[in-house]
Amino acid sequence: MDFTLVFSVAIPTGIISGIISPFIVSWLKHTLIWKRQRNIEFKNSILRDAARALSMLETDALDAALQFDKASYKGKTRMVEARAQTFELCITVGSLIECFFRDDAFKAWEKAYKTPISIENAPDMEFMSNRSDVLKKLAQEL
Repeated sequence: MDFTLVFSVAIPTGIISGIISPFIVSWLKHTLIWKRQRNIEFKNSILRDAARALSMLETDALDAALQFDKASYKGKTRMVEARAQTFELCITVGSLIECFFRDDAFKAWEKAYKTPISIENAPDMEFMSNRSDVLKKLAQEL
């Protein structure tokens, strides 16, 4: 048996399998698995924030004390009064949905967000239907 043939095959094979192959596997894990997992986790956090934002909006809309003390600007008042944190979360979530989800999911978000909620007809079935619709559309993309 020719040892030069063994060394000419064994050494490159050892280098490829022992040194280069782990780099290729780690690169594949990074590009194929880790990035996809990160995107799913990011979209999942947007889904949770959307549910929280709509729940906060409904809670604020059904708070009698908050609705009684509506702020006005130049004679105009909001249909639904909410805390600043609620509006901030709703605007942030809406922006993220518009960027990272399909257009029909964003339209469903806008429909749910803009649904007028009244303390007189609580629980508001239209809002609840729109809220579940947007959450289902967001969950479909996970």
